[in-house]
Amino acid sequence: MNRREFVRNIAAASAALSVTNSAYPQTRESDTSPRPNGDSVVQPLIRPKAEYKVELFPLQAIRLLDGPFARQQDMNRRYLLKLDPDRLLSLFRQEAGLEPKAPPYRGWESEPPYALYGHILGFYMSGAGMMVQATGDPVLLERLNYIVDQLTEVQTANRSGYLLPVPNGKKLFQDVGAGNFKITNASATYGFQINEVFEPTYTWNKITLGLYEVYRATGNPKAKEVLIRTADWFGHSVLDKLSDEQVQTLLFCEHGSIHESMVNVYLLTNDEKYLKWARRLCFERMLTPLAEGRGDFLDGYHANCSIPIYTGFERVFDYTGEARLHTAAANFLDEVLARRSWVIGGNSSREHFFTPADYEKALHAPAGPESCNSVNMLRLIEALYRTRPTTVMMDHYERILWNHLLAVHEPERGMFSYYVPMQPGMYRVYSDEFDSMWCCVGTGLESPGKYGQMIYTHSVDNSSIDINLFVASRLTAGNVGVVLRQDTNFPDEPFTTIAFENHAPKNLILRIRHPSWIPDGEMKIALNGKDIASDSKRGEFAQVSRAWQKGDTLRVSLPMRVTTERLPNSSNYVAFLYGPLVLSGALGTEGLTKLDFWQISTTVPTKILPEDHFPAVSMSPEVAADHIQLVSTSPLAFSTGDGFMKPDGVRLIPFHLNHYQRYALYWRIAKS
Repeated sequence: MNRREFVRNIAAASAALSVTNSAYPQTRESDTSPRPNGDSVVQPLIRPKAEYKVELFPLQAIRLLDGPFARQQDMNRRYLLKLDPDRLLSLFRQEAGLEPKAPPYRGWESEPPYALYGHILGFYMSGAGMMVQATGDPVLLERLNYIVDQLTEVQTANRSGYLLPVPNGKKLFQDVGAGNFKITNASATYGFQINEVFEPTYTWNKITLGLYEVYRATGNPKAKEVLIRTADWFGHSVLDKLSDEQVQTLLFCEHGSIHESMVNVYLLTNDEKYLKWARRLCFERMLTPLAEGRGDFLDGYHANCSIPIYTGFERVFDYTGEARLHTAAANFLDEVLARRSWVIGGNSSREHFFTPADYEKALHAPAGPESCNSVNMLRLIEALYRTRPTTVMMDHYERILWNHLLAVHEPERGMFSYYVPMQPGMYRVYSDEFDSMWCCVGTGLESPGKYGQMIYTHSVDNSSIDINLFVASRLTAGNVGVVLRQDTNFPDEPFTTIAFENHAPKNLILRIRHPSWIPDGEMKIALNGKDIASDSKRGEFAQVSRAWQKGDTLRVSLPMRVTTERLPNSSNYVAFLYGPLVLSGALGTEGLTKLDFWQISTTVPTKILPEDHFPAVSMSPEVAADHIQLVSTSPLAFSTGDGFMKPDGVRLIPFHLNHYQRYALYWRIAKS
């Protein structure tokens, strides 16, 4: 049984900023400079050994404008403000011998036997830290500084850098450091407990990643100090006392991207010991097969235990230059994108990678692709994109962003789905605001703050900017010397407009991604109202080079059409897309009440109707696509027309708009 089966048994900041030029700092992040909105930007000082081809902009440089991503980001910001830091800190204080100021949240946060004690605080720090960077929210900024003060007090009470809320955790890690540990509740591929304590190294990874984002958001030196101190505790009290073989045994328990945590501290200190610790924390069991290109190795592996490991490999590669780490991360990404992803971009069934020949079997599992997986896949793409930027990676990034991550946030309370069932006629359940605290609640807290991350990238020499995603936003690229604004109602309208707001002319190549869903030569571009030649093809960037001045505008057409995508390795199911959007059947609420969608104790739907209860495609899917008719553009909606489905026609809407009802993503193909 895996981790979840154990548990469930089955406002605005100033836009005129001077910004740094990397989403992941390339150097020691020890100095800060004041910004107009009161927070600070960490100044990079250590160059990576990896050869970057493009750079990511920091979140502070990008502001979302009105649209589905900005609205969801704001809903998430308001939910972050609802959460009480004292409740998130409760068990940290208790374990340190301090009086808690409030009771802990329920669910996975605190309820044994399988509680991930304290993991939500780590996610909260990451999510709120990125939200501060993305929006400049002053209240969240204050809360992050308060949390840092409290964690400083916790470490003082612990008389060490120890920073975990696990009951009797100090004794646990004394035993671990002495070599007296074993991985319990283990399967053939992963373990989930160390001496019967649920994933303490995973929680430590979440806390340290959160502290790193807090420091990037606030520049608070205490955040840096707390992070360095806990890294020293883990390095000296655990790693230095264990042999390499014992470290590899420890890594058999789910540990997130614990090696990435150590890389981050290296960036803060320029101390090589953290980089050495990071390399020791690379899990050889996952490294060797993918470094050798053996993607079939992943069959049966827990997906979300695996994905962050490869992000960590890439981060260690960035600063060691060890090519084997990069090869493994790149091969893993290619394997998952090419052979192990559903139409919405997510992956896994029952939380595990399955043999690609078994897609049809996996389709019928109530536990479909897990939300955590997609959040972590985007992090992996971001990490790899700088050394091997391709439009294929951005096509997948776009697919995941629109069809999985945007779709799992419900629009009324902003709560989160753990799974997206794939079987026709299923529905999604959503977390409770305060009493679920699943891991997918944690990653749900993270993802909206970084919705803007990959909209734009730029060349290392600052000679070009890439428009990767068609999302309403404003970019203040101080290092490049331009300010531009992207206005779009995409996908309701099939075009986007880029307007330059910089005060001085700037020679720059603007590169616009030609997505896979637009045929060659059909992405048209107009400069200041006049059509310009563009013969770009799928997999390329259309390029416009000039001295850009304030008032220059570029209008890019983004024609969309209905296409089909078969269920891999199956002739019995098909999905329909409109541009990058997966079209889902709006199948109603038969047998359901509103409470069936709002859950605390279960992550999967329980009121399942048989698949043959719902319509099936009654003609060749490729022919059927031509019979799908657009009936509304705002919001988008389609009709299947007569003869398309048996027994009745169906209304189709983009999946990210399809909430609180049954749906179909893949459709049965009726046998004649």
